[in-house]
Amino acid sequence: MNLFHYGPPFWRLGYTDYYQQLKAVGPDEWEEKDIKKRAKIWDDIIGRCKVVTLDSNNKIFRLRTGQNLVQAIPEQFDTPPAEFVSKRGRYDTDDCPIFYASDDVEVCIHECRATLADCLTLGTLVPNRPLRLVDLSGSIDESSVRTEFESVTRMLVKLAYSGKQDYDLCRELAQHIKKRGFDGFLFLSYFSQAHKRELKNLALFGYPLGSGLLRLESVNRLILNYVNYEYSFGPHNDQNLPLDSEELDNIADGLVAGKVNGLEASERIKKMLGRKSSKPR
Repeated sequence: MNLFHYGPPFWRLGYTDYYQQLKAVGPDEWEEKDIKKRAKIWDDIIGRCKVVTLDSNNKIFRLRTGQNLVQAIPEQFDTPPAEFVSKRGRYDTDDCPIFYASDDVEVCIHECRATLADCLTLGTLVPNRPLRLVDLSGSIDESSVRTEFESVTRMLVKLAYSGKQDYDLCRELAQHIKKRGFDGFLFLSYFSQAHKRELKNLALFGYPLGSGLLRLESVNRLILNYVNYEYSFGPHNDQNLPLDSEELDNIADGLVAGKVNGLEASERIKKMLGRKSSKPR
């Protein structure tokens, strides 16, 4: 019989072993041993993901929004040049530009935050050769997992749904996928959290239209005919303060480093749950 300490279930929030190890040291503090350790972690994560292939039978969609319809030419649907990028997305950097698309038109509409006031231009693209992609959205090999803290699936879901505080890990993951020779990867759309289906995005490295990886098959104007929301009501207490994400990170880091025990972590979490405000926020 094996005995081990099972701490607070931070894995439910995505604080898995791999996540904590990668977050423990910032890029400015990396040493040679940290770089090798991180590379080994990413290799393990990528190696446990399924590899899929897209060919000429697969349609890929990319949406452009604006006040006017864009020209029906390949350049308008490729990865934007660096000088036209005002801010980087979840996975791309200046050194690693990424082409975002999907095989689902609805996902494109969500990701572009399209409104009724926009002119929407949809490009349909087809691969010129088979594309090898890492699927980060599911079918992860968890056969060696003993506890949920070792789950790669939960970590990747956290990266897909988290805010800008985890963009550094998302971008590091993309660069390691590129180093391993893949054309790109599939990942969960942020909007899967509020959808009945699992929505996926497609990311390809570089400029796939300019390099001949993809070809533009057709261009259409997209018209939104009907929009519907399903919702429910829940309890609201405007005095409760939101959980302090920085404090959660500190608690999780302390648990990993052995500086915080389970009892202390539980007490600190209880204090966060009980915080209230008597002033407008």
